[in-house]
Amino acid sequence: MHLATKLMVMCMILGSTACTAELSPADDAKPPVPESARWAVRLPGKAGSYNDGLIGLPIIEKTVLFHSTMFTNAIEEDNRLFALDLETGTVKWTFPVEYNSKEPCLFSGKPYVYNSKVIIKMPAFSPFSNHDRILMLDGKSGLNTGLIHLPVLRSRFTTRDVAGFGEQAYFIQEGRSETFIYRMNVLTGDTSVLARIGSAYPNGKMEMTLRELSVYEFEGQHYLLLGMSDYNAGSGKASILLLNASTGEIL
Repeated sequence: MHLATKLMVMCMILGSTACTAELSPADDAKPPVPESARWAVRLPGKAGSYNDGLIGLPIIEKTVLFHSTMFTNAIEEDNRLFALDLETGTVKWTFPVEYNSKEPCLFSGKPYVYNSKVIIKMPAFSPFSNHDRILMLDGKSGLNTGLIHLPVLRSRFTTRDVAGFGEQAYFIQEGRSETFIYRMNVLTGDTSVLARIGSAYPNGKMEMTLRELSVYEFEGQHYLLLGMSDYNAGSGKASILLLNASTGEIL
């Protein structure tokens, strides 16, 4: 989907008052703005892929976070994270402040937002990074409040969402034969392995099959629903696991 089209869809969701598109001075062609839209804004740079990026358009105190592109080495591609005023479309802040093609922002999952704290997973992407990272942002200012570098051997392709409830956030990392469920305190940044799930076979491999991560509440307890597959010598056994988000116990 073209960026202008994607933005117009977002505009139609956000408001119902006609407006004039807000573009950079260098842009001559103005995208059509539906009469039902409140505003539209064209972000800088040239994008390469629109079906990846920060998913879910998180909203923090009348500010929407927008990031639609995955780095593709396109010339002048600007894949930073933009915070837009929900009422006017004005860019409040950009992360990082300056674009650096050697250190692109790589997102392709849902972040977890608690109060004004934003926890985002940045997956490994060669040649820029060979390991996953967890980025912690202040949603009000765009300031980087922390960056966790995860082990290379636990940075295989897996669920890229961050989920949570209250101060607790959760994310999943896969190794060669095991899957690790991490728990993080959003306020302090303290992170630890909540559960480690291995194969039932001597040389087997346990992998995630669900790409979305969610936390569910049932009878006062919080749980993670995990889709897993245990591979061994060309065959696999699929299963659905329910993991207690407080104790790490598998039910």
